[in-house]
Amino acid sequence: KMPLWQMTAVVMNVKVFPFDNTKVRQAFNYAINKKYMIEELFQFRAKELTGLFPLYFPGYQPDREEPYPFKQAMTRKLLYEAGWKDTDGNGTIEPYQKPDLRLLLWYDPLSSFSLKLCQAIQHDLRQVGVVVELASLHDWEDEEMPPPFMPITWAPLFPDQNEILNPLFHSSQPTNLSSYSNPQVDHYLDETEKI
Repeated sequence: KMPLWQMTAVVMNVKVFPFDNTKVRQAFNYAINKKYMIEELFQFRAKELTGLFPLYFPGYQPDREEPYPFKQAMTRKLLYEAGWKDTDGNGTIEPYQKPDLRLLLWYDPLSSFSLKLCQAIQHDLRQVGVVVELASLHDWEDEEMPPPFMPITWAPLFPDQNEILNPLFHSSQPTNLSSYSNPQVDHYLDETEKI
């Protein structure tokens, strides 16, 4: 048997509120119980990534420390620093910049796994006071921009780092669903394409 070079991740569009705040993105990462997902949703057929590359892929770093362990206290701390508070005493926290924020996590209606994954994320975020509603991608109407908060699965076709880096992080790529943009990174990715 050979492991798949397939990754599942949650995209947070860095240009859309509240994900334009690094602390919010970090907090959400700390809130997710990845061990539960690996055991219950993936049935132990997955491994948590510690970087950009999947297990046995060129560039994979097996000894790298887990970047975002499950730490609800860290989630609460980072969200507090980002201005999220329970202003009305109802047990949920909202950003002061937009207290009426309706946070939607979009799932693929053709995939029961996508729905289960989103339900687990919704549960974990609710444990720290963040209310997330689930929405079907079938109802997404914006042709210009993908949903700002959704799980994706990505599988490179070849053992080439540009199969991951370029599509997911080059600012010119339509597959860069997080809207990550860094001219220096674009330059480096352009240069690696020439090799």
